Amino acid sequence: KNHIRLYIYSGNSRDELIFAQSDLAENTFEERDSRKFFTGIASVAEIYTLSPEGSRLVIQSVKPILEADTIAIGLNVGTAGEYKFVAGFEEFSNNQNVFLWDKQTNTKQDLFINPEYAFTSEIVTDVTGSRFALLFMAAPKLVTSTDIQVCSPKTVDLTDPSVTAGSDEGLIFTYWLDAKATIVHTTPENSGTGVYFIKGEAANGTYKISDSIVVTINENPTIVVNPVAPICEPATIDLTDSLITDGSTEDLTYTYWLDANATSSVSNPESVSTGTYYIKGVAETSCYSISESVEVIVNPIPEIVINNPTPVDSSSTVDLTAPEITTGSTTGLSFTY
Repeated sequence: KNHIRLYIYSGNSRDELIFAQSDLAENTFEERDSRKFFTGIASVAEIYTLSPEGSRLVIQSVKPILEADTIAIGLNVGTAGEYKFVAGFEEFSNNQNVFLWDKQTNTKQDLFINPEYAFTSEIVTDVTGSRFALLFMAAPKLVTSTDIQVCSPKTVDLTDPSVTAGSDEGLIFTYWLDAKATIVHTTPENSGTGVYFIKGEAANGTYKISDSIVVTINENPTIVVNPVAPICEPATIDLTDSLITDGSTEDLTYTYWLDANATSSVSNPESVSTGTYYIKGVAETSCYSISESVEVIVNPIPEIVINNPTPVDSSSTVDLTAPEITTGSTTGLSFTY
């Protein structure tokens, strides 16, 4: 569907016309068009378009306007006074700019930005569109990213050419906080989480406003590394044990590294010996954090040397705690018997 509704208000009374564009339509009067039937009520202004044959139409269908075109608006006013046009774009594509042209005041109003136009009129039956017309101009091609995500503390530069790649050449871009481009985005080079719009304007004054661009600044995950208790050879430590990272952000994908910048990987994280290691956790958003160092200590088995005591007679005893019995053993051992 691609049509505009134009209403005219006479106080609380309303009349309307529909102007549609369709590949199936003809540019002459045909079955998709409807002739205007007039009420003749002097207090109610009535509007209509004009077919090439001069028919007054309440519904007019034409083939899509590819460049620019002017559609004359007929106007019947039975009582001099104040009136108001209101445009409805609920079922209109955004591939065109539409202006209301008041030839009497030489005013061209962008109906998308401001869909209401108030005016005064004398009693008139304008069957040629001598005062009002709709101007249709093809909007330029504007292509934008619709979903941009980065990881904190980065922000998004909406002015980066990659954001509008594929758009017409030569457009001048401006950046906005609303779909009608009325609230300026003052820091497009440093955009945080939010919804933004880009307006691309061509040299001839036509423009297009993008669909919403959603920017999300994702937080980096939290990695908790719990102390690893020292163990003894020949055992090793499994860095992939979930207890080591218990308390971290859920659903992270972990990799294991020998350096704090995560450039040198651990070849066998399920079985590591004494050393310093680092764990990188990547979230579904692709944001990641690298842990503090994980210290692993695998102690060697101590060496015990037993020196047999000198034989004694039956009336004597041997002191097994005598240092000379374990001389040559690993120093600092605590012996039990």
